[in-house]
Amino acid sequence: MIKLENINKYYNDNHVLNSINLEFLDGKIYVIKGISGCGKTTLLNIISGIDNNYEGNIYLNDAIIKNSDLKTNVSYIFQNSLLISNLNIYDNLLLISSDEDKIKYYAEAFNVINLFSKFPNQLSGGERQRIAIIRALLSDTKIIIADEPTSSLDKASAINIVNELAKLRNDSRIIIIATHDKIFDDVADCIINLDYGKVGQIQNNQIKNNYNIKYEKTFSNNFKDIDRKYVNKKIKKNTRTTVILTTLLVLLLILIGIKDNFKKEALKIMEDKYPINCFDVLTQKLYLFENIENIKIYDNYFYQNEGIDFYSLTSYSDSIFKNKDVLYIGEFPQNNEVLITSSLAQEYGINNKNLEKIVLNNKEYTVSGIIKDDDSIIDLINSSNIYYNLQKNAKAVFMQEDLIKQFAPVLESRSTLISIENLYDNKAALDIINKNNIYLYWEEEINEYQYTIDLVFNILLILFVLSGIIAFLFINNEILYKLNLRKREIGYLQLFNISKKRIKNILIKEYTSTIFKTIVLAIIIFYLTSLCIFLIFNFNITPSLIKVVLLIFLLYIYILFAVKIPVNKILKKSIIDLISSN
Repeated sequence: MIKLENINKYYNDNHVLNSINLEFLDGKIYVIKGISGCGKTTLLNIISGIDNNYEGNIYLNDAIIKNSDLKTNVSYIFQNSLLISNLNIYDNLLLISSDEDKIKYYAEAFNVINLFSKFPNQLSGGERQRIAIIRALLSDTKIIIADEPTSSLDKASAINIVNELAKLRNDSRIIIIATHDKIFDDVADCIINLDYGKVGQIQNNQIKNNYNIKYEKTFSNNFKDIDRKYVNKKIKKNTRTTVILTTLLVLLLILIGIKDNFKKEALKIMEDKYPINCFDVLTQKLYLFENIENIKIYDNYFYQNEGIDFYSLTSYSDSIFKNKDVLYIGEFPQNNEVLITSSLAQEYGINNKNLEKIVLNNKEYTVSGIIKDDDSIIDLINSSNIYYNLQKNAKAVFMQEDLIKQFAPVLESRSTLISIENLYDNKAALDIINKNNIYLYWEEEINEYQYTIDLVFNILLILFVLSGIIAFLFINNEILYKLNLRKREIGYLQLFNISKKRIKNILIKEYTSTIFKTIVLAIIIFYLTSLCIFLIFNFNITPSLIKVVLLIFLLYIYILFAVKIPVNKILKKSIIDLISSN
């Protein structure tokens, strides 16, 4: 039983409902009649719990009931069926209940099972209203309210709907129908006339109940599949947004990848040209590296004879002369071969096109290459090896250690040149170097570039953050604008007894799914781009998996908040505000 006690409703100074006192008993059909504007819909909104701005009390089974509790006990049938246009009829019903047996039971009772595969725009007005009745029944509510359910139908369809609603009468259900004509008079247990906000004549009828349509089984609903379908049907592609977000994310990943991998990849590139595993250490501190594996200590072999300087070569991997930019012509010497400076080559008449044998210290050697004679190259050569002191226009020879040590002495040096295989991957060696402030020439050069990369990265990161804040506000406002255009839909979904929590999840999934797909697309494009760069330039720009996962997580939180804020804001509105909006 529902009891209304002294219900008053005002719109500004207009007294819409004036001291309404009514009782609605279980198992009865009530018809509220009156002309348009007499307060029928307002009264139904109060009874259904969607309007809580009134004076008075409502009792359910002798206990005062809150509007939120009233709403969960009411199913609504409107003059327009309000079916979801982009879902077929079966999916429209699955949206309310995932109990397929229940849907089939009511569909057979109302003879619409053949309509399941059709869409709302393919149905007649009467067929849509029958589906709307089934939708109301699927919620298993105690109260069914129908607001002008036949006003948009032709007479034949209207009579059919009257008969269908009459089938719903049973001992546990209250049916309240608002109308302005006499079409429901023959099926009503009670006819209540509303006269501009006041209860007028009440007519009680003796109606024989020939029907009892009620589904007795209980079922636990699982809406995941239908909610996913609803979301997918609502998603609209936005090519411009997808392109912009994808491009920005790919650029951000490339930037992070370059920052993370620059030193490692730069070392790999430099290793082909420079002796990056070599460095000099004070001779008295050589003991620091006695436990380091794969270490090579170079002796300082040097000899002068007849104005010619003789220098010892390190191994190919530890020599600056593997860099062909240092040579006019030729290549790193092998076996009995030597490198000579251009000044010595001129003295012996050896030119760029004709590398010949040369006699030094009464022994013949083959010239494998001629060293460039300019300041930058000389500085580079001297920086590469602590033992070198090459001067411009000097006459000098560089030969393998096993050749020079046959006639040249080992000089005692304050510092010793050493090489550690894969130095930058050797944590133990790097720890010793860092703790003892040992200078690494090549690392300093890389660090200068790394500093520039880091500076650019930090500037761009700040720009990305600022852009992200602007984008956040833009996304927030854009979603709120779109949600405001869908107020009625959101309000009606609540009237169909779909919980706010479920509606919230649906809306969040709807507005985040496109952006998440964009993130996936951006990651795929980035990894394909990084693969191409690696294959073409042998340069790895892939950031660590942890950073990619962290970035995706941060983007997930970012997007979730950007979507949740407007969704929560729209769901805070009352149903009456939502469904009455233009």
